[in-house]
Amino acid sequence: MALKNTLQGIIFLLAIALSGHGFAQQTQKDRIQYTIVKAKNPTPTQLARYAKYDKFMREIVLLYNEHAQHIEGVKIVVKDGGSKGRAYANSNTITVFGDSELWVYMHEVNHALGMGASWVYRAMTINRKLYGRTSTQFARELSGDPQKRLTSDHHAYWPYAVNRPNEASTLERRIIAVKMMDKVWFDIQNADMWTSRQIKTAHGRCLHVDAVSLNVVSGKCRNSAAHAWDISTVSGTSSSRIKDVLTQGCLVIKPNGGSSVLAVAACAVEESQDGMWEVDGRAEIRSVAQPNLCLITTAAKEMGLGHCLGPRTTEEHQFRNGAANKTHCMTADTTTPDDQTR
Repeated sequence: MALKNTLQGIIFLLAIALSGHGFAQQTQKDRIQYTIVKAKNPTPTQLARYAKYDKFMREIVLLYNEHAQHIEGVKIVVKDGGSKGRAYANSNTITVFGDSELWVYMHEVNHALGMGASWVYRAMTINRKLYGRTSTQFARELSGDPQKRLTSDHHAYWPYAVNRPNEASTLERRIIAVKMMDKVWFDIQNADMWTSRQIKTAHGRCLHVDAVSLNVVSGKCRNSAAHAWDISTVSGTSSSRIKDVLTQGCLVIKPNGGSSVLAVAACAVEESQDGMWEVDGRAEIRSVAQPNLCLITTAAKEMGLGHCLGPRTTEEHQFRNGAANKTHCMTADTTTPDDQTR
């Protein structure tokens, strides 16, 4: 293993050395592109820092080129923080210092890729666990534990996020860290599921299931499984099923005398339009089986069904994601847990 690590390390160093004199050359095939922000008239000390930043960033890019499967087209800005300090990052930007080591760069690149910086990532974190499908599968492969799930505190996940030097102390560990971040990025960017602790109406009330009738009603928002819903894309369609986490039933339209009510029932097979909904960028939730009907909040601020308004949608037709202590309009471009286990 030591010989393998040494040989792989030599290959990376040669790749860096052969990439050009001075700053390493980047190509369009690189999964991550980076730009180092430089002073107009840099001092020799600044130039030395820029060279170090470039060396470490190029090594990280080579790792992602070789071992990532999903990440592509990402652009990161690297800012010079000075000679000493604590590195930090936000979406697509990292600030590093002259005394920052490789493991610090790897960790800050994770943030630039969305770890802790994306509200989608934060919404994926529920009860200090990260609900990402591909990242959880990889964590279970690494650990051999079929119940394993990454721990997360809305800022970072662990293990494998290079939160400390030993997680990047060998090439093998750096490769595992890159593979894990690649899967977390995929869960954030290309997920086919959205999870929310709540589906909140424009009036600030939340959907939940009545325990006796199994009808869907609205009420005071509570941070509990009784108010948790998952929205998953139906394979091969642009439609979704809305599943109640507590009962594992899907949101359906149920006949009730001469009218209809919202309820939960056993989720239908993939081909059936029963319980399928269109969740669009206007934050309307439209029935597929009855496309003229949308979820609405009635004048009494209760949940109901009404004619869809489309571009003329009003707040009675709007719903919001209350996850991560923030309010976001619900759209189809949201986040993913890997399953319904809580």
